[in-house]
Amino acid sequence: MLLGDLERALAFAERATQLAPSNVEILLNYADIYSLMGEKAKASEVYLQILASAPASQVEVVRIQALAHLGRNQEALIAIDEYLAEYPDSAEAFYVKSLIQTLIEEKYSAMASLKKSIDLGWSPSFYRLSWFKTLCHSPSLELRIGTEHFTYLCQVQITN
Repeated sequence: MLLGDLERALAFAERATQLAPSNVEILLNYADIYSLMGEKAKASEVYLQILASAPASQVEVVRIQALAHLGRNQEALIAIDEYLAEYPDSAEAFYVKSLIQTLIEEKYSAMASLKKSIDLGWSPSFYRLSWFKTLCHSPSLELRIGTEHFTYLCQVQITN
């Protein structure tokens, strides 16, 4: 998925969901691939499946991402802030917070959370996903995620 070959990623995700149909992390990847491919209805169906799964089987940051992708932004933002109050050094949580802030167009806050996630060890490669494209005009994005990831995310699309 991070390499951009969504068709191949989808095939792997479908196989993974067959092997572990209740694994919410696998389901999140599956939904995310559909979302990145523009298959919003299929993505929403899987995000809803994540939210409907038994709470004991849920990873909280996965649930929060599903909320964000379903447009339940306020609920997602409150949940990630509560999570960060308990786990203030979670690089993944700051990534999720940056995602939410990007989706609700809080670019300055998103950049601060992006920086914090990377400072805590989160891979900048996750910021190549198209959800972060609106951050391309942020002056420090290339510095934060590196030229390779910045170029991949922010390249000008040439159409015939």
